[in-house]
Amino acid sequence: MRETQPQVSSFVCQSCSMPMEKPTDFGTEADGSASKEFCVFCYSNGSFIEPDLILSQMIDKVSRMLAKQMNISEDEASSIARTSVPSLKRWQKKI
Repeated sequence: MRETQPQVSSFVCQSCSMPMEKPTDFGTEADGSASKEFCVFCYSNGSFIEPDLILSQMIDKVSRMLAKQMNISEDEASSIARTSVPSLKRWQKKI
């Protein structure tokens, strides 16, 4: 049986907003298949890696990553994260 990977194009992790561009970027479901919604850093074996993480903590994590990866100030990164992260599926409702 062939394992199917999500079509890789413009997927964004619905927990942290990380672009998922390669098959290795995708988390896994309990059955081992690729998650279509969550990245490898947030989701594994059908569960969140940090299930008790709250929205403000994720915004802080994303802010730090954005500042480093985009070479922008912490304030600018925080502004981006505060705008984008709360709109993601994980933070819209309890999964």
